[in-house]
Amino acid sequence: MEKVVLRVEPVTRYLTTAELADRFRCSNRTIYRWMKREKNPFPKPRLQHCGSSNRWAENDVLAWENKFAPTGQ
Repeated sequence: MEKVVLRVEPVTRYLTTAELADRFRCSNRTIYRWMKREKNPFPKPRLQHCGSSNRWAENDVLAWENKFAPTGQ
């Protein structure tokens, strides 16, 4: 049987919905719409319902941003 080794990067910081909306200059609702897209969906939050909001791992957001940043779609 073959062993599988997963490499997990530590999360450097968590971002709130408001921080993401400010970063991408969009509404909070747009972030959630991007998550529902079939093509190039925005990453899901790592921490859901943390207090009154969700938290996204900055690493996940940066990886998405580098690959699939919105191009006026």
